[in-house]
Amino acid sequence: MPAKKPSRGVNNKGRSRKRGKFVALGNGMLTSPAWRSLSGSAVKYYIELRREFNGSNNGDIHLSLQEAKKRLNMARDTALRAQQELVNKGFIRMTKRGGFHQRTATTWALTDEPAPATPPTHGYKTWRPKEKSSVQKLDPTGSRNPTDNVIPMAASVQKLDPKRPL
Repeated sequence: MPAKKPSRGVNNKGRSRKRGKFVALGNGMLTSPAWRSLSGSAVKYYIELRREFNGSNNGDIHLSLQEAKKRLNMARDTALRAQQELVNKGFIRMTKRGGFHQRTATTWALTDEPAPATPPTHGYKTWRPKEKSSVQKLDPTGSRNPTDNVIPMAASVQKLDPKRPL
C-alpha cells in the first residue's frame, strides 16, 4: 500500500511547514511588575536566552557575553547589566559558572520552566520595586535644611538712627 501523501502545509511527520520556531512568553510573566520594569536590553537578552530553550535543555542554556554582544548588537557591559538585571528580578538563574580560561560559557535556567529535578520557581513573581526614598522638600531659598536660613535675632534688628532718613 502506498504511503499517504501529507496534506497541504504539513510535512511527513505531521508538523506545519509554514510555521517556524517561535518564542512563547506567558501572559502572567508579561503582566508582572518585574517584566514591566525591565530595560529594553534585558528584554532582548531574555528573548535570546528563551530562543535557545528547546523544551528539554533548561538549566543547560548557553549564551556567553561575547555571543550576546554579536547577536544582540550591544556592548559587552550592556549585555552584562541585562544579564544581572534578569537574575536580580528572578527571570533566570545561573546553574554553572563558565570561565574565559576554561573556554566554557555560563549555563542558565529559565525560572518559569522546569529544570531537571527542579520545578519552576517563578522568581519574578516575588520581585517588588524598591521603595522610593522620601525626598526632602526645598524651602523657597533652595536650602534642604530649614535651619540654614535662620538669621540670628541680633543681626536682623537694625538700630534706627534718628539722624538718618528712612
